[in-house]
Amino acid sequence: EQLQIVLSDQKIELQEIEFPSGMNPLEELKQISADDIHRGFDFQKDSLIRLTVVHVSESECFLILSVHHIIVDGWCSAIIMREFVDLYIKLCSGHSKLKLASKVKKEKKLMAPFSEYVKWQMNQDKKKGLAYWKNYLKDYKETASIPSLKMASMCEEKMANYHICINKEDTSRMIKTAREHKVTMSYIAEILWGLVLMI
Repeated sequence: EQLQIVLSDQKIELQEIEFPSGMNPLEELKQISADDIHRGFDFQKDSLIRLTVVHVSESECFLILSVHHIIVDGWCSAIIMREFVDLYIKLCSGHSKLKLASKVKKEKKLMAPFSEYVKWQMNQDKKKGLAYWKNYLKDYKETASIPSLKMASMCEEKMANYHICINKEDTSRMIKTAREHKVTMSYIAEILWGLVLMI
């Protein structure tokens, strides 16, 4: 039997770094980000959410948010970032930190914990669910696939790097499309990558 262990008192890791004046913040930020990626996550002891606030001047800082995919997927991360930015804008506009914290606590009480969903899922009739999907898909005969537009040509090169920069207009159109279809930007990028692979 598979078990999932959830630590009851695991605090989110927060680190603050201040750059001395005269340092090149972009180079240092790249190194801090690279170190964070290289560190990964240790399930035995690490918080699966890490925040690093890098102060580069009195009025400017960068936030590095590292989250393990096991607790936050692409869909959730977009929601978290939207809510984070919304709260940040409100704080910068003079809203009370205490009132915002109180509002977040009230909203949290209205949400069912994930454990409730797991209990509900465990109590579902698996045979009934399987019968439903068998019946639903009974007339589906085709194998789901994305047909290739043409055969890929043989080549010597096995791997390459290619960097592109998407302009603001195209990015805005992609964001609009993602919102209209209620998918993440990652999903749009995967579709585009799939189309590239088909060519």
